[in-house]
Amino acid sequence: MCTAGVARNFPGSNNFTGSVEGTLRDPSGSVLPGVLVELTNVSTGMTQKQVSSSAGDYGFNSVKPGSYHLRASFAGFQDGQLTHLRLT
Repeated sequence: MCTAGVARNFPGSNNFTGSVEGTLRDPSGSVLPGVLVELTNVSTGMTQKQVSSSAGDYGFNSVKPGSYHLRASFAGFQDGQLTHLRLT
């Protein structure tokens, strides 16, 4: 399973947040719907969870700056992980 992530910052009044988003695909390039995607803040241990859409897309919005780990789990596939994803 392939994971992809994009971190973007969106400045607000006094708060800065961003998003982490991507599309999940198998080794042949086909999209993977129904994948459990977890975004964990390394400092706080707080985890957000989503399930990828029918197009294999996932997205976490209003993500505060920090270091994160991204994990994708799907039956029949090895977990995919991105570690040390930094949103600044």
